[in-house]
Amino acid sequence: MINNDKIRYFFICIAILFSSREVLNFGMGTEFYMFGMIAFLLLGLASILFIFKKWILRIMAIFLCLISITFLILSVDEYFYIQKDGFTMNEFSSLGKHFFIPWDKIEEIQYVYKANENSPLRIRLNLIDGSTYTIPFNGFTANMKNMLRDYVAPHGGKLVDVDEE
Repeated sequence: MINNDKIRYFFICIAILFSSREVLNFGMGTEFYMFGMIAFLLLGLASILFIFKKWILRIMAIFLCLISITFLILSVDEYFYIQKDGFTMNEFSSLGKHFFIPWDKIEEIQYVYKANENSPLRIRLNLIDGSTYTIPFNGFTANMKNMLRDYVAPHGGKLVDVDEE
């Protein structure tokens, strides 16, 4: 069974890959878990197929390994990190293209809660130009509420709590 400490250490290892003195917080989306799980299940199945001596099963195992590598690459495609001068985001659908959102372009940061619950579901960034970006809530984003408020407020933005519609 995987506990929260093991997951936290795994995130720290991934964050080291993106480490910089400018990075204040780092997080990944839910697709990371989903595609990572599929990749490791396929790798397990491929390793079982490699046991057998038949060449068809071994070709299937190689094919499963290639699919697994694809899922592993896709699993690390959605991430975000917060810097002193703004957000850097890479959405899952962007396929590797990341973009930067400076603090002065953020009109409002919403912590979206489910009605009558204390734990946020997601963080929504509402930009001045009307566009919206959503960050899935996880353990790393839990501790950054005050930090976000401190960075967005001097630039005219605000941080608010809202209930899910």
